[in-house]
Amino acid sequence: MNNTMLINADDMCFSKGASSAIKELCSIKAINSVSVIVTQNQFFKDLSWLKSQSELSIGLHINLTYGPAILTSCLTTKEGIFKHSFSSLAIKSLWYPSFRRAIEDEVVAQYDRIKNNSFEITHI
Repeated sequence: MNNTMLINADDMCFSKGASSAIKELCSIKAINSVSVIVTQNQFFKDLSWLKSQSELSIGLHINLTYGPAILTSCLTTKEGIFKHSFSSLAIKSLWYPSFRRAIEDEVVAQYDRIKNNSFEITHI
């Protein structure tokens, strides 16, 4: 059994600033794991850098509340921007099966986006 401690930086690809800070931490070996937000445009800008980090554990940071979604649904405005807070998502998912289905579909779409870009996901 490998007893390696993971030091994870959350919110990779949230913004240019977040990605830049995380890249700097990786360069000095202060972290060895990141959680990637795949719904922001920054994800596509950081793809080649992420793929070049063979020793970095990469996970999916599921995003259901901020910025653009992958799918347009009851979770988003007609422009595809998430429109619910975390508490609103929790409450509505208790009462509406279609809402739960939209959440599931968006999570699967985010998972597929990271997998389809040749990443071995180590955590969600």
